[in-house]
Amino acid sequence: MTLVSGNLKDGEWWTSWIMPMNTGSDPLVYGVTVRASNTNKGPNSVESKPVTVTVAGKPQSDFKKPIQPMPGKK
Repeated sequence: MTLVSGNLKDGEWWTSWIMPMNTGSDPLVYGVTVRASNTNKGPNSVESKPVTVTVAGKPQSDFKKPIQPMPGKK
C-alpha cells in the first residue's frame, strides 16, 4: 500500500488491483476487506468492514445470436 497523506501512525493508505474480467452477462459481486498488521510491537491487526465491488457483465448485444436454419431443402 502507498501512504498518500498523513504519517505512518495516522495516515491514509491506498492500493489498487485489477479485477478479473467478467465474460458473462450477469454482474459479478465481490466482498472486499482489508487487513492491516503491525508487527513492530506484537502481532496487532485490524480488519475493515466488507465493501461491495461489482464487475459489470457484457451487454446482451455483445453476445452472438444463434444462426437460424434457413427454410427450404435439406
